[in-house]
Amino acid sequence: MSDGAATIGSSLGSCLSRPVPAQAGCKREFLRIQLHTLYDRRGRISNQRALQPGGSVQRERRYAWLPDGELGSDDHSHYGRRQYQYDPAGRLLRQTQQHGGSSE
Repeated sequence: MSDGAATIGSSLGSCLSRPVPAQAGCKREFLRIQLHTLYDRRGRISNQRALQPGGSVQRERRYAWLPDGELGSDDHSHYGRRQYQYDPAGRLLRQTQQHGGSSE
């Protein structure tokens, strides 16, 4: 699992920070979404948040890592939890999604 006791950095991403049109009554406004990314001590991504103006969280994803360095699971605030299983060589065998079945 993640040893996320200490965060070595955070960043604002640009992939979600483009203007997004939104309707506000009759007036058309543009929202700027900010992507915040946190990393664990090993430099692996541990948390991502997409924030709306004002700081409210629109989406969030948390990552948990296995002791061998493979991604064990990710939890998405909108899509749910996915777990990953690997063979001894580190190849992905199965991805299982909570409430969504599994794919091989």
